[in-house]
Amino acid sequence: MAFLDLAWKRKSIRSFKPDGVPAEKIAKLLDAARSAPSAGNCQPWFFYVIGGASLKERIVKESRASGFIADAPVAIVVCADIARSSARYHERGAELYCVQDTAAAVQNLLLAAAEEGLAACWCGAFDEGAVSEILGLEKNMRPVAIIPIGYAVTDPPKTSRRPVEEICEFIGFDENPDIQSEPRRPKIEHQDMSGALFNDLNLENSEFVDINMKGCSFWALNLANSKISECDLSGMRIENRKTDGLTINGKPVTE
Repeated sequence: MAFLDLAWKRKSIRSFKPDGVPAEKIAKLLDAARSAPSAGNCQPWFFYVIGGASLKERIVKESRASGFIADAPVAIVVCADIARSSARYHERGAELYCVQDTAAAVQNLLLAAAEEGLAACWCGAFDEGAVSEILGLEKNMRPVAIIPIGYAVTDPPKTSRRPVEEICEFIGFDENPDIQSEPRRPKIEHQDMSGALFNDLNLENSEFVDINMKGCSFWALNLANSKISECDLSGMRIENRKTDGLTINGKPVTE
């Protein structure tokens, strides 16, 4: 699976089937997690893989963690080993780097779960002291996340994301003419846009991927060199438009 497809496939799932998760799948998740980058290659992470129902229930009850953690067949408590980072980077290693590095490992784990067809959720709302006591952690071991893992009961749509132009500012590109100063028009992905009206817009070079476009109307648009793929196009109308280079599911659209 292409990385961007995998990144958009990952979503937070909070309802799990009782089916067990094969040990080889958990091993793949841990292998992906340990491949994450870390400051000075300190690798300050440790993973407690919990399968016992009574221990998961105790964590939920005593640390006030989300109840669905106990419903998952497996829960992984991800810890930051403060000593590994502070030994090299002192206070900044203890307060920042070990948490950043562990977060990178968690994201790798979540992406691997999505690739393996597993459901997971990044949970950070819990009492760290209670979890530390339950697991008998040393003082240098800080629990930063609990990841319930299993198979999803339902497959909810991915929640929307802020557009690139809202979260990014390009600075200093006028000093280097070889670098494009404006980002390529971002993809529009994973949305329900049924019945929408697109009127008098420049959508040249746009990409529409995995969108419900049933009954959409495109009027007076520039769709030149755009791509539409994996979308529900039933009942869609495109009129009074420029479609040079437009492709739908890989096939060119002719006037």
